[in-house]
Amino acid sequence: MSPGVLHQEKSMASIHKNTVFWVCWLALSLFALWVAGFAIDLPTGYTSEAGIGPDTWPKCVLVLISLLSAIMIILTMLPKSLIRIDGSFEKKTPRELIKYLLTCAALFTYYAAVQIIGIMPSSLAFFLLFAWACKAHNWKLIVPLGFALSIGLYCFFYYVAKIPLPVGPLGGMI
Repeated sequence: MSPGVLHQEKSMASIHKNTVFWVCWLALSLFALWVAGFAIDLPTGYTSEAGIGPDTWPKCVLVLISLLSAIMIILTMLPKSLIRIDGSFEKKTPRELIKYLLTCAALFTYYAAVQIIGIMPSSLAFFLLFAWACKAHNWKLIVPLGFALSIGLYCFFYYVAKIPLPVGPLGGMI
């Protein structure tokens, strides 16, 4: 068997693995969308003038994940000559898997922290920890940016989306 044929077979296996990966993501996001839409009651409590309430945002994220998964499925089925597939979803080392699990744990921790200490302090802490984990170096820029992003996030939800979020110990300073 020539090396070119072997490379083609290996490439086809890579495309198949990627397709299976994205089909699983699509199925998971559609199932979560069904659960969020019908099977459980998300907190509504109030809605803004536009009819947007707290139950809207998880559904928006799930629709976005579903659409992106469908796009990735289509991209993995295209011939390799049309798109470069680098095989980044093939083997993951245990260290990489631990990194992914820690990221998921950090997101759940962020959600819990928002409920306990409010959106601004938890957003600032999450942003700074994420920058540290990504080995950021310019802390003179990162710290003010973290403050601006956490205040901006609060202002977006409170003033634009009309969804009050827990402010924690800072009370109504903004």
